Amino acid sequence: MTTLKATIHSTGSVSGSFARRGERGYSAYDVAVQNGYAGTEEEFVALMTHMEYQPFESRFHFPNIGDAGVLYGDTKENKLYRYDAEQHKYYCVGSDYNDITAIDGGHA
Repeated sequence: MTTLKATIHSTGSVSGSFARRGERGYSAYDVAVQNGYAGTEEEFVALMTHMEYQPFESRFHFPNIGDAGVLYGDTKENKLYRYDAEQHKYYCVGSDYNDITAIDGGHA
């Protein structure tokens, strides 16, 4: 499995590229799956690389009904979310590396 490296530009656009997974932790796709995302990695990459970025002070300020084509940023907690229109909820797809409490299942 590969890791998607996503870049959020000041214009609000998002671009991405594949990279080999390092030892630093989970990829954005892994985090999305852990939070309920059920699509394939290829579908996830397509979603992530064609999304607009909208920053918010907190996830509690996100719109009640989101847009699947937008990557929502919680600037207070430094987390990224996407909206799933079928499930009507937001999924965390990226988190600050400081939130990692265990690497390799606690065998670090």
